[in-house]
Amino acid sequence: MKAHLSLPLRADVAFTLLELMLVTFVVGMLFLLLLPVHTGGRAKPQQINCVNNLKQVGLSFRLWGGDNGEKYPILATFTNDTSFQQMALKNGSGAAYMYQVFQLISNELGTPKIVVCPADDRHIATNFNGDFEALANTAVSYFTGKDADETNPQQFLAGDRNIGVMPAGGWSGNDPDGGVTGFSPNTGKGGSYRSLAIYTNDTRLQWTDKLHKAKGNVTLSDGSVQQMSSSAMRRAAVNTVDATWLYFP
Repeated sequence: MKAHLSLPLRADVAFTLLELMLVTFVVGMLFLLLLPVHTGGRAKPQQINCVNNLKQVGLSFRLWGGDNGEKYPILATFTNDTSFQQMALKNGSGAAYMYQVFQLISNELGTPKIVVCPADDRHIATNFNGDFEALANTAVSYFTGKDADETNPQQFLAGDRNIGVMPAGGWSGNDPDGGVTGFSPNTGKGGSYRSLAIYTNDTRLQWTDKLHKAKGNVTLSDGSVQQMSSSAMRRAAVNTVDATWLYFP
């Protein structure tokens, strides 16, 4: 019979119970640290990307204004311009044309992707010409301030479209004012024209849950971007003086 050799297990190779518990603890901690990346960690990058978009929007307005008498598109003076529905936007009847404000500053924006929030389900146009014109307001995620002016830096220039007056039953449906995107119709190209002034003392004026979980981003007339809660948004609206009339896509 052949003898079976039995080699002793080296003490320096085997895990002790204490070492095994330590390894298990470290693996568990790593799992907990990495868990947000795989679950709720997506919301924050989307909001950061939205802030970056709105910074580019603010910069584009300022660059365009620098070449046009320091006035933003709605307040600028045009002659023989039939594509930009300026008079309708000036008198408050042009909500269906609000996308043309971004179309007008397209050279500064560079790409239509900039005017769509990454957390929104809006269509991204392939160009600022025929495709953007066809999609109209449905290619835009951001409101614009009708009377925004660089001389009043606290006025609302642009921001996330999901502001509304919250119904008792919560946000639901697609129509303004209490739909899932508030004042902004979530279907159709009509857009809407709303003043925040009458709601600044009304706690029902809120960001909806649609984009950034009841928070939102606003570009002020000086080009800066602020992330705001609903209460902060209401307080900021008080400081906008007469520029509380907004066009929502």
